[in-house]
Amino acid sequence: MRARHGLMVCLFTLLSACGGESAHDDGGTDANIRDGGDAVPDGGDTVPDGGDTVPDGGDTVPDGGDTVPDGGDTVPDGGDTVPDGGDTVPDGGDAVPDGGDDTPAEGLFVHAGTGQDLPENGTMDLPFKSIAYAIEQSTAPNIIHVAAGTYEESIELRNRVSLLGGYHAQNWSDRDNRAWDDPDHRTAILATSGIGIVVGTGVGEDTLLDGFYVEGGIETHDHHSHGMYIYDGASPVIRNNKIHGGHGDTYSSGISTFSDAAPAILRNVVLGGDAPYSYALRLGETTSLVANNLLLGQSGTEESYGVLVNNASPVIVNNTIDGGSATTAYGLFLFVVAAPEIRNNIVFADGTTQGYGIYEATMTADAAEVHNNNFFACTTALYHDWGGTPTDITDIAGLEALTDTNASGNKAVDPLFISPTDRHLQESSPTAVTEGGLDQTTLGIDDDMDGHPRTPPWSMGAYEYDPQ
Repeated sequence: MRARHGLMVCLFTLLSACGGESAHDDGGTDANIRDGGDAVPDGGDTVPDGGDTVPDGGDTVPDGGDTVPDGGDTVPDGGDTVPDGGDTVPDGGDAVPDGGDDTPAEGLFVHAGTGQDLPENGTMDLPFKSIAYAIEQSTAPNIIHVAAGTYEESIELRNRVSLLGGYHAQNWSDRDNRAWDDPDHRTAILATSGIGIVVGTGVGEDTLLDGFYVEGGIETHDHHSHGMYIYDGASPVIRNNKIHGGHGDTYSSGISTFSDAAPAILRNVVLGGDAPYSYALRLGETTSLVANNLLLGQSGTEESYGVLVNNASPVIVNNTIDGGSATTAYGLFLFVVAAPEIRNNIVFADGTTQGYGIYEATMTADAAEVHNNNFFACTTALYHDWGGTPTDITDIAGLEALTDTNASGNKAVDPLFISPTDRHLQESSPTAVTEGGLDQTTLGIDDDMDGHPRTPPWSMGAYEYDPQ
């Protein structure tokens, strides 16, 4: 439920002042998504393709590599404090200037309507036109402020160069970093390749992406499209964005990670895209912290996934995870050596033929922890236990009797969301959900999807509920 934030460094102070944290469309509908247009180039040859095979029904998921990074004992969650090697959350960069009032005073400025990509530009009065050019011209550490508008480009983030979107196109002092579907603040990056944003070698936790709508393109050479592709040890903070997987001819992923990437994924709406196989998150070889997100698998015609965990050990807490509405839907799909910690989530997967809350696809894909989650409308099983007896577990008692997974405190009740497209809890929601979560402040998390404080007893899912 709701408690005040703890420690905050200058970036978080600036973001709180410059960007409202009000609730907006929760991502349940996608009226503003483009149709993909005509053919789009494949995104160049500088981004790894993430492996050669992708799931086609559960049997051929890429293995993501041979070993799982251990990530230490804690995973940064991208929240409010700068990490010091301990268990607190990176804030996305310590180089963000203190603007004083609501108007940013320093950094580079980008405006799709009035800008020009000239070396002498980049000021508030003479902004750049494209985000990619601003990144090219920036000297780290830096912050790039981006006005509302449509940016048809694919970009690659640089270490310690943070991007802030959501500024009103007519007023730099008016920022709403969660108004992804409001034309006055919507700052949209629409990929001109298969990938909207690439994050690779050397990008650390003091790099922040905040306040954007991002959409993947048509496809890359491996039949994928990605809203974001994060690889090679990169660990940016991805916060307050709406990210769509795009229009791959076979596979589309909102966010994909590979090669020891460890981003903090916080308070985003992530949508799988509209390919036949669609994934909100495709987490390979990662120790990511995934907290306070809406993760929507969407409606792949064959299979849809809220989260695929492939050879990885992420911490997945306080998310609302919709496996989608494909023929077969998975809330969480675990493959190869997968050992996620899964706590305080609301998970549902009502595929038209089959739906699984958690699906183990290999013998070594046992969740490390499954605590205090609510599994709702999982049409086939709450948990598919590879090699178990029974294989498909349909009740909480069976889930919590698993021998290879530490499970407790889970529920299987209707959370009674406000509506099918508004996943906030309400007064009629059961207390098993509104008060059924575990305190996660040791991870540095102290707020919810809307930025509202959490107070014990915590609610499950992305949104905290407090009786008024």
